Amino acid sequence: MPLSLWSWQETIKAVLLGKVSVVERYPDVKIHTIDQEIPLPSVIALKEYVKPDHKVPAFTRRNLYLRDNYRCAYCARYFYSQQLSYDHVLPRFYGGSTSWDNVVTSCTDCNGRKGNLHPSKLHEIGMRSRAIS
Repeated sequence: MPLSLWSWQETIKAVLLGKVSVVERYPDVKIHTIDQEIPLPSVIALKEYVKPDHKVPAFTRRNLYLRDNYRCAYCARYFYSQQLSYDHVLPRFYGGSTSWDNVVTSCTDCNGRKGNLHPSKLHEIGMRSRAIS
C-alpha cells in the first residue's frame, strides 16, 4: 500500500531538488527536457523523515491507475486513462467491495469481457489476472 501518490511532475521536481531518493524506475519511460532525458521514478523515498498521517490515499480512478501504472490487470497492456476503467476482482454481485484490496485497473475491453464473473471462473473465458508491479 503506498504511503502517498505523487504526479510525475511532483516526482521529477522532488528528484531534481534532491528531496527524494529514487528506489525504482519505470522501464522505458523517460521525461525529455531541452537538454536531458530523465528516467521516470516509480518508487521514491523521502530523504528527510516526515511523520505519516496514517491515512490511506483516497480511492479515486486516478490514484488506482497510478498504483497500477496505467496497466490492465488482465491483458497486461498499458493504456491512456480514457481507455481504462476499474474492475472489482471479486464482483460486487458476490459481495466484493470497492476498496484498494479488491479493485484493479482494467482496459474497457477486458472489463466488459469479464463482467461479473467470479475470479475462479476466469479460465473458462481464457482470461487470468496478472499481478500488477
